[in-house]
Amino acid sequence: AVNERSREILLVIETEREERRHMKARRPQPDLRSGQRETEEEKNCKETPSPFPPARFGGAWSGFPAALRRLSIGGWFLIALLWSLWLISVPLYDKAVALWFALAFMGVETTFTFLTDGFEKCGSTPEQFFVNLFYLPLLLPPFWAWMREVSGRWGTFGLALQTPVFIWILEIVEGYSRIGLFGYCRAWQYNGRDAFFHGTVKLSFYPLWAAFGFITATVCGDFIAAMQGVTWA
Repeated sequence: AVNERSREILLVIETEREERRHMKARRPQPDLRSGQRETEEEKNCKETPSPFPPARFGGAWSGFPAALRRLSIGGWFLIALLWSLWLISVPLYDKAVALWFALAFMGVETTFTFLTDGFEKCGSTPEQFFVNLFYLPLLLPPFWAWMREVSGRWGTFGLALQTPVFIWILEIVEGYSRIGLFGYCRAWQYNGRDAFFHGTVKLSFYPLWAAFGFITATVCGDFIAAMQGVTWA
């Protein structure tokens, strides 16, 4: 009788272990190969359980509409107010340049993600496009004028060396804008020991951003220099 009871207990334990293994296998796991960790925002997000990798334009699993639906009335009011000020204060030429750069960066990011993630995950995000369109005419003209002054005789090479600093500032501003509105930055998330400011910047990308700055200064430097910037007078 004792042996029979022991066998029953062992059978129950083994059954529970098997059930736990099946439940663990069915549970979605974060991609640890790239150093990703599940965040509280991902756990609490019912409509988009995992915002990483970012949702792409036209992707069937894009969570951008769901993210907009989760915005509070205050969030919608803030967005409407900021875009109204943007439409009123930003010169038409600066809007055109910002639109060109926002579209061009979509192509750059799509190419980069195609080379790193493959065809199925390549693309850009709606959030990336809109924040570039919004912030570039506000931040690029004053920073570009300052960078040209600091570069001095170094010219285009000097601009390229300073470009990563501008991009990091842009990423921090854009990233925290989305964190403030949606609770997390859905467009990108850097990982690793050199990722700072809640994963909005990555220091090891310095050579990449410097090369991007050299190409931009060579091809588009005159267009950027002609931007008027925002004046509140």
